[in-house]
Amino acid sequence: MRHKGDNSGISTVSELDHHIRLISRLDMAIEENSNAMDVEIQAVKQRYLAHEAKLQVQRDILLAKCQLFMDGHREEILGAKKKSVKLNFGRTGFRKLKDSITLPHRYTPEMDALVKAIEKLQELEPDRFGKIEISGAKWVAKEQISGLPDEDLGMMGLKRTKGEDEFFVDPDRSRTIDADLDLGPADVDADATVGDAA
Repeated sequence: MRHKGDNSGISTVSELDHHIRLISRLDMAIEENSNAMDVEIQAVKQRYLAHEAKLQVQRDILLAKCQLFMDGHREEILGAKKKSVKLNFGRTGFRKLKDSITLPHRYTPEMDALVKAIEKLQELEPDRFGKIEISGAKWVAKEQISGLPDEDLGMMGLKRTKGEDEFFVDPDRSRTIDADLDLGPADVDADATVGDAA
C-alpha cells in the first residue's frame, strides 16, 4: 500500500522492518568503530605520553647542568648587576621570586590564634590594623596582610620570607631549529640518553 507522494522505495511493512534492522546494524557498526577508535587513540596517547616523560627527564637533566654551570660562573657571566644574559640560542639567568608570607590553614588553632592577635591589634591601633578584614568564619586572606611592613607582621607572629633567585632558561625557538635533531617518538630510542641524542 503506497500512499500518494510516497517515494521512499519501501513498499511493504516487511521492507520497512528490514530497513530498521539495517539501521540497527549500522548503529552497532558506528559504535564499534567509535570504540575501536577510542582504543587506538588511547594507545597512541599513552605512547606519546611515555615518550614525553622521557623527553622531560632529558630536559630536566640539561636544565640542572645549565643551572650548576651558571651557579658556579654567575659573577663571570652576569657580572655584579645583570640578572640574565642573551646567548645565541636563548636567554638564561636568574629571576627574583616574590617575597612570601605563610599563613596558617583555615579553621585550625593556628589560624584562630592569628585572628585573635589581629583583633587585639585592631583594638589597640585601629588606624594601623583596622583595614584588615576577618571573615565571618574567622580567617584572614593573605592579600589582607601581604602589604604590611615586616614589623607589623612580627606583631602578629608572622614573618615575610624573602624571595630567592630562580634559575631560568628561555630558549629562542626561532634560532634552535635543527634539522639533524629529530626527537619524534618513532625516531628516538626508548633508552636513549641526552648524550646519545646529541
